[in-house]
Amino acid sequence: MWLLLLALSTWSLACVTPRTTRQDVSDDVRARTGATLRAQPSSTAFSLPDGVRLDDGLSEREAIATALWNNGAFQSDLAQLDVARADLAEAALLPNPILSLVFPLGPRQLAAAIAMPVDFLWQRPRRVELAQRELARVGQTLVQGAIDLARDARVAYLDAQLATERVRLTREALALLAQSRTITFARVELGDAPPVELALLDADAAAIETRAAQAAGERDSALARLARAMGAPRRARWALAPFAPAPERALSLDSLVERALSSRPDVRAAEIAIEAASERVGWEKSRAWNLIALLDSGFTNNTFGASPGLRAELPLFSRNQGGISRAEAELSRASWRYVAVRQQVTAEVALALATFEQAAAQRRIIEQRELPAVERLAARARQDQQLGESAMIVVIDATRRTVDVQARLLESRGLAARAWIELERSVGGMSHGSR
Repeated sequence: MWLLLLALSTWSLACVTPRTTRQDVSDDVRARTGATLRAQPSSTAFSLPDGVRLDDGLSEREAIATALWNNGAFQSDLAQLDVARADLAEAALLPNPILSLVFPLGPRQLAAAIAMPVDFLWQRPRRVELAQRELARVGQTLVQGAIDLARDARVAYLDAQLATERVRLTREALALLAQSRTITFARVELGDAPPVELALLDADAAAIETRAAQAAGERDSALARLARAMGAPRRARWALAPFAPAPERALSLDSLVERALSSRPDVRAAEIAIEAASERVGWEKSRAWNLIALLDSGFTNNTFGASPGLRAELPLFSRNQGGISRAEAELSRASWRYVAVRQQVTAEVALALATFEQAAAQRRIIEQRELPAVERLAARARQDQQLGESAMIVVIDATRRTVDVQARLLESRGLAARAWIELERSVGGMSHGSR
């Protein structure tokens, strides 16, 4: 019997290969975001992934790659993978045999006993499988965390782009007002226009300058959020790529929800949690029986002898009912958690799609109808004012209308772009046609 136990122990000590590795997580993240994770880091210092340079400007892809490479909170979460691997290694270990010695004092002769738990023969496979599933669940959770971090970096990058675009629009408006002021000043000098028109121009220019200052502050705030997401040691004034509106696409809610439910890592993590909880139920049931193999040896009448035996815990009163009930409750909770995650994913996709479609519709109306109308009005007002056929207040009003419509168009484009980013995140990652 002991030879059989020794053979089984040798087989059981074979290395258990983790089904989920850091490279597996990195490959999944790359398929969903286009960026990889750094290998086991030996330093916490800020560094750049291969192919990323910040001295020539910062693209959205580079921002995502740098965030996944350096973000401290995400790197801390990645350590959970090593913890889960350590739990797997511990689950695969065999219990140590217990050696008992009785020393020869008085009439008592030397005796020794070795006790070896043998319940690992049916409990260890379940423990290992449970640890493997927990490792897989942690891996999927980390992939979801990477998708969320990529979303945060993209939104911060977008906010910085939009703020930069607002600064540009306000500067263009100030340039138009400056031209109008030059013409108005000449007319005032000739007595063809009242001085109050210059005051109106100056007041409107001051209001637009306030907008420009606010946009510059919003740009700096967005860059600070982006630097935090990227794990950059300090805020930098990176040159950003020009803002590009979200693509015009006809999207189906049903197909998006189906894709999200089949590809979202958090949905898969919830499924694995159910599998792990079911495995735990079986493990807890197997713990009702505990057996220990014994080998007693010693001297009797100066003759050495050894006798094998078994010691069993009879499950008459306690059959691990508490552990089994707890495991069954965990299974029920995991099942409802899976339902809740599916409901959340469906709601996130529906909300992101509705927001995107609403912003896209608003953008089309402003682009195709409202903006051309106010631009024609402003051009006609400036032309009439130069010919002396209208007052400067008409030009000021037309310019203000144009600036307001351009600002609303930019906001609708920004809202559509944010909704697109959130939509890509809600279905499980960035699409090949993402901005």
